[in-house]
Amino acid sequence: MNKNESDIQEELNDETLAPFYKRSSFIYLTIACLALIATAVAAVFYKNHPDLDNISNIADHDLRAGGYKAILLLDKGEKFVLSDVGKGEITKENGIRILENPGGELRYQAQDLAGDTIFNSNQTAMVYHVIKTPRGGQYKIVLSDGTKVWLNAASSLRYPDKFNTTVREVELKGEAYFEVGEQDSIPFVVKSSLQKSLVTAGHFNISNYADDPVTTVTLLQGHLELVSVNKSKKASDDLTPERVWLEPGDEGWVTATGLKLVKVHPDESISWKNGYFQFSNADLKSVMREMSRWYDADVIYEGDIPDVKFNGEVRRDVSASAFLEMLAYLKVKFKIRKNDQGRNEILVRRQRNN
Repeated sequence: MNKNESDIQEELNDETLAPFYKRSSFIYLTIACLALIATAVAAVFYKNHPDLDNISNIADHDLRAGGYKAILLLDKGEKFVLSDVGKGEITKENGIRILENPGGELRYQAQDLAGDTIFNSNQTAMVYHVIKTPRGGQYKIVLSDGTKVWLNAASSLRYPDKFNTTVREVELKGEAYFEVGEQDSIPFVVKSSLQKSLVTAGHFNISNYADDPVTTVTLLQGHLELVSVNKSKKASDDLTPERVWLEPGDEGWVTATGLKLVKVHPDESISWKNGYFQFSNADLKSVMREMSRWYDADVIYEGDIPDVKFNGEVRRDVSASAFLEMLAYLKVKFKIRKNDQGRNEILVRRQRNN
């Protein structure tokens, strides 16, 4: 239907009465201005980040992010390769069914399915299992007492198939996040090379990599007693005694000379479990250590490395080259390559000034 003159005039009157920011002419002008601003910002960003011109040169070949993979070792030498597929029951031992569930989970379950925890008799020898994640792997395990453990890359956990009624004790190398439920006030203990953490129930993260300068214990929920097990007689002045108690939000730093207690944002310590790298004023070598473990690549430094800090969050499912693109502003050049032995390497060198 064609519009008559009165209809057209009515529409013109409506537009005249409309607020200025709703008029079509203003909208078009706004879009044009925003486009110009975006172009200008992009130009400034590009000028200040010349490395972005060479992003395609970062990798001879790219590296995929890690995933769910681990190896389970039983006490008699049996070995099971674990993945995210989920094969169901993989073995039975001492009244316990061991299940590989989809999504990267290993679960210890009583054979009778009654739901009750089966404890080992204090007169019976303990049977220990070990789960190991390679570089580029992570895995979740539900222990026989219901404790949930998320194991980060390049880590291992040694634990009994059944705990006794005196103490629930495991040994950790690398990093893991624990969710421990109370079991008749039986303490749960995590031992590593420098520390021993004791809880009756709680949520906490322990990072204990051999190539990190300190072991960190971060409490998210509950109460935790942290004990230094390798205290030197020459303790630094700013270190606390060899035993401290943590409240939620506390993080213990453990070295060969003692303990130090600091306040942190505890959720940052488990960002890896939630699918992110989280960096807060991290130096370049700290960032590259995490990259090395997750992307299964050796890091090679050429020349002196600038003292730069990185703050930010990076998803753990991105490729290695995408991760390195986000570090372009650090005035550092990166190159992903294979060495003569076929190992993946990330070459790191200072950016040359033009």
